[in-house]
Amino acid sequence: MSEAASDNVKPMSPAPGPQARYRESRAQRWTLYAAGALFFTVLVSMVGWVAWHFSTPPFRYQLYAYRILSDQTVEVTFEVTKDPDKAVSCTIRALNDYREEVGRKNVVVSAGERQLRVTETLRTRGRAVMGEVRECRLVGEE
Repeated sequence: MSEAASDNVKPMSPAPGPQARYRESRAQRWTLYAAGALFFTVLVSMVGWVAWHFSTPPFRYQLYAYRILSDQTVEVTFEVTKDPDKAVSCTIRALNDYREEVGRKNVVVSAGERQLRVTETLRTRGRAVMGEVRECRLVGEE
């Protein structure tokens, strides 16, 4: 019986490896790489657009000069660069020795000019030592 049993036994072949079990065709691999590259390209484009969008503000302002005219008045000159179709509201203020606010005024720079230098006289509650532009905003977005 042992001879008959050994005749029917076939030698075992090794089990297939992972490559044989989980075959991935070149087309599937190429599709995966292409999808990854497309995703990466879209992601980089979106990050670039967001960075550009937030790095170019709709307007710019800069203090040009200030002059103390008296104990109750300060003259502030500033420059605004903006879209000619938009109006901008800027807050100017005067500060004393202790950097306390002694005067404040809102100035509207109307639409029409792209770059404009504005000079405003500001009344104060006490002696100011400096004038500044506190902030500017687009009119209608406050």
